[in-house]
Amino acid sequence: MARGRGLVLVFVAAAACSVPVLCLLLSGGLSVPSTPSLNSRQSAQSRSQYSLDSDIHSEINTPPSIPAKLSSLPQDVLDGVEKFVFFVGYSRSGHSIIGSMMDAHPDMVIAHEFMLFKKWLSQPMLKSKENLFNALYRDSLLDATEGMRTEDKDSKGYTLQMEQSWQGRFRTLRVIGDKSGGMVAKLYTKDPEDVRRTYLEIADTVGIPIRVLHVVRNPYDIIATQLLFNGSSVMGQKVKATVDHPYNNTAGLMLKAHALFRRASSVMAMLKEWNLDVLEVHSADHVRDPKGTMQRICNFLEV
Repeated sequence: MARGRGLVLVFVAAAACSVPVLCLLLSGGLSVPSTPSLNSRQSAQSRSQYSLDSDIHSEINTPPSIPAKLSSLPQDVLDGVEKFVFFVGYSRSGHSIIGSMMDAHPDMVIAHEFMLFKKWLSQPMLKSKENLFNALYRDSLLDATEGMRTEDKDSKGYTLQMEQSWQGRFRTLRVIGDKSGGMVAKLYTKDPEDVRRTYLEIADTVGIPIRVLHVVRNPYDIIATQLLFNGSSVMGQKVKATVDHPYNNTAGLMLKAHALFRRASSVMAMLKEWNLDVLEVHSADHVRDPKGTMQRICNFLEV
């Protein structure tokens, strides 16, 4: 059966429901279990000459140099891309781990926080398929060698590295995209028509149709984990929230809750008005069964 071609628009959204947000004093947030490696054939014949060596992820502690021809992917690689991926959603909704696991697949390249919709107007050089794909590939590679997808933990205490995987490289480039979860939702909430025009321009540039992956997370967890990074006021001093000193700024809590549901409402309106083909994924299901969730996504993307 022939594989279909299509543009994948990945939506990350909270369940839009009414919640007693003042109960959100503290949450443990999303805990990510150990991620199983994706099986792949790594024969020299099947790898692109522009991909990193197959053994690089066994030596991820010493990042490789960036390939000299990284910005000049061959035309057959550009033409072979079947899906173009966008994330839309909110910070702390679990989309970063999903995007990183997708980037670990041998046939996917998913940039981390490239902010494509924000850059589209300010960087006109992106308005060509070749430049866009190369920029996303370069961003993915840099994150795998120097950024969030290395073994080093960030200031929040975690890493998005998938050991022994294809992060930052590819075997056969079939899916490429950008994981900028909150940016598109934020821009759409502010100016829906502007985002619609930008989206149409991007769709015209890549020249392929649209599908949707809608990732949802309990809004309790989204709001609570957002607030954890703001700290708590204790005796006039700002300290990190703990069980003994939970977040106590109820005004700030209400602002976060209002912003979340406003953006969730905008995303749901976008889904309805744009008449997009949607696959819904629950963040909690992904934590319980990452392999099964990724299999559903791969089936949806036909990779």
